[in-house]
Amino acid sequence: MRSAAVVVLGLVIACASLLSFGHTVGVAQEATPATDMNGDCPQTSEEQNADLVRTWYEAVWDQRDLDLIDDILAPNYVRNRAGIPFDNESGTADDRAFVEALLTEFPDIKFSVEDLLVDGDKVAVRTIATGTQLGPMTDLGNAAATDRQMSRENIAIWRIECGKLAEQWIVQDNLGMMRQLGIITEDEMADAAAPDVATPAP
Repeated sequence: MRSAAVVVLGLVIACASLLSFGHTVGVAQEATPATDMNGDCPQTSEEQNADLVRTWYEAVWDQRDLDLIDDILAPNYVRNRAGIPFDNESGTADDRAFVEALLTEFPDIKFSVEDLLVDGDKVAVRTIATGTQLGPMTDLGNAAATDRQMSRENIAIWRIECGKLAEQWIVQDNLGMMRQLGIITEDEMADAAAPDVATPAP
Protein backbone atom coordinates (compact mmCIF):
# COMPACT_ATOMS: atom_id res chain seq x y z
CA MET A 1 0.00 0.00 0.00
CA ARG A 2 2.81 2.32 0.90
CA SER A 3 4.63 1.65 -2.38
CA ALA A 4 1.44 2.35 -4.34
CA ALA A 5 1.16 5.77 -2.65
CA VAL A 6 4.76 6.57 -3.59
CA VAL A 7 4.05 5.64 -7.22
CA VAL A 8 0.92 7.82 -7.30
CA LEU A 9 2.81 10.76 -5.74
CA GLY A 10 5.56 10.35 -8.33
CA LEU A 11 3.03 10.42 -11.17
CA VAL A 12 1.39 13.58 -9.76
CA ILE A 13 4.79 15.36 -9.59
CA ALA A 14 5.69 14.24 -13.11
CA CYS A 15 2.38 15.47 -14.54
CA ALA A 16 2.74 18.81 -12.77
CA SER A 17 6.23 19.21 -14.19
CA LEU A 18 5.05 18.44 -17.72
CA LEU A 19 2.16 20.89 -17.46
CA SER A 20 4.47 23.59 -16.15
CA PHE A 21 6.98 22.95 -18.96
CA GLY A 22 4.28 23.11 -21.61
CA HIS A 23 3.00 26.42 -20.24
CA THR A 24 6.49 27.93 -20.22
CA VAL A 25 7.12 26.95 -23.86
CA GLY A 26 3.77 28.37 -24.91
CA VAL A 27 4.48 31.75 -23.28
CA ALA A 28 7.93 31.92 -24.88
CA GLN A 29 6.49 31.25 -28.33
CA GLU A 30 3.87 33.96 -27.94
CA ALA A 31 6.33 36.60 -26.77
CA THR A 32 7.69 39.12 -29.30
CA PRO A 33 11.26 40.28 -28.64
CA ALA A 34 11.67 44.04 -28.36
CA THR A 35 13.64 45.59 -31.18
CA ASP A 36 14.73 48.56 -29.10
CA MET A 37 14.45 48.61 -25.32
CA ASN A 38 14.46 52.44 -25.18
CA GLY A 39 12.16 52.99 -28.16
CA ASP A 40 14.51 55.68 -29.49
CA CYS A 41 15.19 53.93 -32.79
CA PRO A 42 12.07 52.58 -34.52
CA GLN A 43 12.72 49.51 -36.65
CA THR A 44 11.12 49.33 -40.10
CA SER A 45 10.20 46.45 -42.36
CA GLU A 46 11.51 46.05 -45.91
CA GLU A 47 8.11 47.18 -47.19
CA GLN A 48 8.28 50.33 -45.06
CA ASN A 49 11.82 51.00 -46.29
CA ALA A 50 10.64 50.73 -49.90
CA ASP A 51 7.72 53.09 -49.19
CA LEU A 52 10.09 55.60 -47.58
CA VAL A 53 12.27 55.74 -50.70
CA ARG A 54 9.22 56.02 -52.97
CA THR A 55 8.00 58.92 -50.83
CA TRP A 56 11.25 60.74 -51.48
CA TYR A 57 10.70 60.65 -55.24
CA GLU A 58 6.91 60.80 -55.50
CA ALA A 59 6.09 63.25 -52.70
CA VAL A 60 9.20 65.41 -52.23
CA TRP A 61 10.22 65.66 -55.87
CA ASP A 62 7.12 65.07 -57.97
CA GLN A 63 4.60 66.74 -55.63
CA ARG A 64 7.09 69.37 -54.40
CA ASP A 65 6.30 68.64 -50.74
CA LEU A 66 9.58 69.96 -49.34
CA ASP A 67 8.20 70.02 -45.79
CA LEU A 68 8.55 66.22 -45.77
CA ILE A 69 12.35 66.52 -45.97
CA ASP A 70 12.71 66.97 -42.21
CA ASP A 71 10.40 64.01 -41.62
CA ILE A 72 12.11 61.43 -43.83
CA LEU A 73 15.80 62.44 -43.82
CA ALA A 74 17.97 61.67 -40.80
CA PRO A 75 19.66 64.72 -39.22
CA ASN A 76 23.05 63.21 -40.12
CA TYR A 77 21.95 62.23 -43.66
CA VAL A 78 24.94 61.70 -45.99
CA ARG A 79 24.71 62.00 -49.78
CA ASN A 80 27.44 60.33 -51.84
CA ARG A 81 27.70 61.04 -55.57
CA ALA A 82 30.28 59.57 -57.93
CA GLY A 83 32.45 62.18 -59.64
CA ILE A 84 30.98 65.25 -57.95
CA PRO A 85 31.15 64.97 -54.14
CA PHE A 86 28.78 66.83 -51.85
CA ASP A 87 29.65 68.99 -48.86
CA ASN A 88 27.41 67.25 -46.34
CA GLU A 89 26.44 69.44 -43.41
CA SER A 90 24.73 68.52 -40.16
CA GLY A 91 20.97 68.88 -40.28
CA THR A 92 18.72 68.92 -43.34
CA ALA A 93 18.97 72.60 -44.37
CA ASP A 94 21.64 71.81 -46.98
CA ASP A 95 19.52 68.94 -48.33
CA ARG A 96 16.50 71.19 -48.74
CA ALA A 97 18.72 73.78 -50.44
CA PHE A 98 19.92 71.08 -52.88
CA VAL A 99 16.33 70.16 -53.80
CA GLU A 100 15.40 73.83 -54.22
CA ALA A 101 18.45 74.42 -56.45
CA LEU A 102 17.57 71.52 -58.73
CA LEU A 103 13.97 72.74 -58.94
CA THR A 104 15.32 76.12 -60.03
CA GLU A 105 17.43 74.46 -62.73
CA PHE A 106 14.63 72.12 -63.85
CA PRO A 107 11.28 73.51 -62.60
CA ASP A 108 9.30 70.72 -64.29
CA ILE A 109 11.54 67.83 -63.22
CA LYS A 110 9.84 64.49 -62.57
CA PHE A 111 11.23 61.18 -61.34
CA SER A 112 9.94 57.87 -62.64
CA VAL A 113 10.79 54.86 -60.46
CA GLU A 114 11.65 52.08 -62.91
CA ASP A 115 13.08 49.43 -60.56
CA LEU A 116 13.22 49.08 -56.80
CA LEU A 117 14.92 46.30 -54.85
CA VAL A 118 15.05 45.91 -51.06
CA ASP A 119 17.50 43.98 -48.89
CA GLY A 120 17.13 44.66 -45.18
CA ASP A 121 17.98 48.30 -44.46
CA LYS A 122 19.17 48.95 -48.05
CA VAL A 123 16.99 49.96 -51.01
CA ALA A 124 18.35 50.06 -54.57
CA VAL A 125 16.37 52.10 -57.07
CA ARG A 126 16.68 52.99 -60.75
CA THR A 127 14.95 56.20 -61.74
CA ILE A 128 14.60 58.31 -64.86
CA ALA A 129 14.54 62.07 -64.33
CA THR A 130 12.99 64.22 -67.04
CA GLY A 131 12.87 68.00 -67.19
CA THR A 132 13.61 71.24 -69.02
CA GLN A 133 16.71 73.22 -68.07
CA LEU A 134 15.51 76.75 -67.35
CA GLY A 135 18.27 77.76 -64.93
CA PRO A 136 22.07 77.46 -64.70
CA MET A 137 23.31 74.17 -63.27
CA THR A 138 25.24 75.36 -60.24
CA ASP A 139 26.83 72.02 -59.37
CA LEU A 140 27.81 71.15 -62.95
CA GLY A 141 30.09 74.00 -63.99
CA ASN A 142 27.33 76.62 -63.76
CA ALA A 143 26.25 75.72 -67.29
CA ALA A 144 23.83 78.33 -68.62
CA ALA A 145 20.15 77.55 -69.18
CA THR A 146 19.46 75.91 -72.54
CA ASP A 147 15.63 75.69 -72.52
CA ARG A 148 16.07 72.09 -73.69
CA GLN A 149 14.64 68.91 -72.29
CA MET A 150 16.61 66.00 -70.92
CA SER A 151 15.98 62.46 -69.74
CA ARG A 152 18.61 61.17 -67.31
CA GLU A 153 18.98 57.73 -65.79
CA ASN A 154 20.01 57.47 -62.14
CA ILE A 155 20.88 54.49 -59.95
CA ALA A 156 20.90 54.97 -56.19
CA ILE A 157 21.32 52.85 -53.09
CA TRP A 158 19.65 54.12 -49.92
CA ARG A 159 20.33 53.08 -46.34
CA ILE A 160 17.54 53.38 -43.78
CA GLU A 161 18.26 53.85 -40.08
CA CYS A 162 15.75 54.42 -37.29
CA GLY A 163 12.91 54.84 -39.78
CA LYS A 164 14.62 57.58 -41.81
CA LEU A 165 16.80 57.87 -44.92
CA ALA A 166 20.31 57.98 -43.48
CA GLU A 167 22.62 57.63 -46.49
CA GLN A 168 22.54 57.56 -50.29
CA TRP A 169 25.02 56.51 -52.96
CA ILE A 170 24.06 57.72 -56.43
CA VAL A 171 25.41 57.38 -59.97
CA GLN A 172 23.90 59.58 -62.69
CA ASP A 173 24.29 59.77 -66.46
CA ASN A 174 25.37 63.42 -66.42
CA LEU A 175 27.32 63.13 -69.69
CA GLY A 176 24.22 61.88 -71.51
CA MET A 177 22.20 64.71 -69.96
CA MET A 178 24.68 67.41 -71.00
CA ARG A 179 24.78 66.05 -74.54
CA GLN A 180 20.98 66.19 -74.75
CA LEU A 181 21.03 69.78 -73.48
CA GLY A 182 23.71 70.78 -75.99
CA ILE A 183 26.14 71.77 -73.24
CA ILE A 184 28.56 69.23 -74.70
CA THR A 185 28.21 68.93 -78.47
CA GLU A 186 28.96 66.04 -80.80
CA ASP A 187 31.79 68.11 -82.37
CA GLU A 188 33.33 68.68 -78.94
CA MET A 189 33.17 64.98 -78.25
CA ALA A 190 34.87 64.21 -81.58
CA ASP A 191 37.57 66.88 -81.12
CA ALA A 192 38.36 66.00 -77.53
CA ALA A 193 42.11 65.79 -77.06
CA ALA A 194 43.74 62.60 -75.86
CA PRO A 195 44.30 62.63 -72.08
CA ASP A 196 47.79 63.41 -70.80
CA VAL A 197 47.64 60.51 -68.39
CA ALA A 198 49.09 57.33 -69.87
CA THR A 199 46.73 54.40 -70.22
CA PRO A 200 47.94 51.58 -67.97
CA ALA A 201 48.99 48.39 -69.75
CA PRO A 202 46.62 45.45 -69.24
